[in-house]
Amino acid sequence: MRFVSWNVNGIRAVLKKNFLEVFDAFNADIFAIQETKCQVGQVELDLPGYHQYWSAAEKKGYSGTAVFTREEPLRVLHGLGNEYLDAEGRIVACEFPQFWFVNVYTPNSQMELARIDHRMEWDDAFRDFCKGEKGIFLIGEAAGFISASSLEGISSAIGSAKTLSGVLNHPRSNPNERYWQKTLPLRLKLFTKVLKSPFLYRSFLRKLVMKSGIQSIKITETLANPPFFAKK
Repeated sequence: MRFVSWNVNGIRAVLKKNFLEVFDAFNADIFAIQETKCQVGQVELDLPGYHQYWSAAEKKGYSGTAVFTREEPLRVLHGLGNEYLDAEGRIVACEFPQFWFVNVYTPNSQMELARIDHRMEWDDAFRDFCKGEKGIFLIGEAAGFISASSLEGISSAIGSAKTLSGVLNHPRSNPNERYWQKTLPLRLKLFTKVLKSPFLYRSFLRKLVMKSGIQSIKITETLANPPFFAKK
């Protein structure tokens, strides 16, 4: 199956450009968008063969998510079940026979962590939301992740844990030294990310990346049991 995620930063604006052409080109089974910045029913998309599900913020022109799927879900949830946290249209969760598909636009902590209390409350509620017996595909934009809580940080943590497990299961005279040696590539990778991150915030460099035509990165290794689970 092919899943596509796109932060459109305003669906009405991107519709005036090439949204439909990009949508058709990907030929996705499920297409998720974030930051739609529109109310439900404010935009009408002609997407033959797709079911459409929208979540909108109470505040006009703010946040919002949507999912377009070929297969009709068993059910669709538009929030965490918390009236306060669900006022910004940040989730569309679709249940299918074998898995959940969760499109999320996480609230940002904002400058100087002005909204950190809201963000922490959201994280706790979202963690509870993603519990259950069915596997889940979590997709979207994790805005404001600035620590190892990010999906990239989780990926690094999993790699580190996998290395540690290998070392402990094959003990030698100095496991600490072996672990240090085996995690050297990971530490170098994280170090280079720290060095380059300030430059990636420069608009002209981001435009160069966009012009490069990179659309996706092939996943070469997957977990047998996904670490996230959704409600029944």
